Amino acid sequence: MNLNENEQDHKSLLQDIARRALLQRGLLPDFPDSVEEETAEIQEAKTPGTDPTIRDLRGLLWASIDNDDSMDLDQLTVAEELDNNKTRILVAVADVDSLVATGSAIDTHAGHNTTSIYTPAQIFPMLPEKLSTNLTSLRPAGHRERYGHRLKRSYSFIGCVPRRCPQSCQAGL
Repeated sequence: MNLNENEQDHKSLLQDIARRALLQRGLLPDFPDSVEEETAEIQEAKTPGTDPTIRDLRGLLWASIDNDDSMDLDQLTVAEELDNNKTRILVAVADVDSLVATGSAIDTHAGHNTTSIYTPAQIFPMLPEKLSTNLTSLRPAGHRERYGHRLKRSYSFIGCVPRRCPQSCQAGL
């Protein structure tokens, strides 16, 4: 057996162990056919049209905790310095529910696992790849011109940075 075959055998073994561990804990490692069928029917992300409440936030320097090569960005954060030693923190959350109906097979599966599960051998995603890495991903402009429109909400926290002002900080939604 050469090294490549041996490595593949080890990877397969680790994937089997990870899959069994998920099942033993009541998690669903695979998408059922109903999820695959619903995903195939989704064609394109909806656009907000002329909704005056939507702001284009693409010009801000957003950051993610994900790896540089991650394709499934579902949350981004940016900080803005304000007057009076205050800072506004914006948190953007991907707008998955604009494409996935409540109670659908996709929603039910995502609700069951509640998160993507990362193991050394394999990633078990909460959402099908078409959604998580494409239609609802918050990846930077260049991939999609409507990047700023895929934000479900932008939460805003305004307060002080503890090193810069000793008084208690306030946060609000």
